[in-house]
Amino acid sequence: VVDTTLPTVVITDDKGSSTTNGDILYTFTFSEDVSGFTAADITVSAGTAGLFTQVSDTIYQLIVTPPANAAGNITVGVAASVAIDAAGNTNSIATNNVQAYDTEAPSAPVIAAPAASTNDNTVTLTLNAEAGSTVKVYANGVLLGSASFVSGTEYSFTTSALLDGAYSVTATATDAVGNVSAEAAPRAFIVDTVAPSGPAI
Repeated sequence: VVDTTLPTVVITDDKGSSTTNGDILYTFTFSEDVSGFTAADITVSAGTAGLFTQVSDTIYQLIVTPPANAAGNITVGVAASVAIDAAGNTNSIATNNVQAYDTEAPSAPVIAAPAASTNDNTVTLTLNAEAGSTVKVYANGVLLGSASFVSGTEYSFTTSALLDGAYSVTATATDAVGNVSAEAAPRAFIVDTVAPSGPAI
């Protein structure tokens, strides 16, 4: 039996259509057993190739790390004639795999300065952060909750009842793929709900 069929290879990854902010596991599945296929036969654009593993004579895997603090697409390909089957046929070129990535953290939120002192123990804060992000608000290092989206880049957060005292509030923004911003510049205020004593007679 004469075998003149070229092996084919399909490239898949473990992220599918989702944008990722972490390592990507690529799988290279050949249509039949091949030999001679190595990491050097894989082209990677906009990413760093890491661990290469031969799972079987038909399946190989490669981990690719996206660039830091960037967003775009990683393209992975396999050229023709880099792997060979038992009959001496070399593979055909693979269809490139294109995977979106985003490792760029949002800018730190900005908190509008509240009144320096208030007698209302529920304080409303106005914040600006990347649209579509999750904005978490902290007071004295303790998470209070997540701000509500208003419009554009504006968010709002109203505290639950606070005890009298001094507070320093900050916030972080987390984008849709999980990148977390630096903390917002802290804003300070004092809650004082105790009325002053009346004059002594």
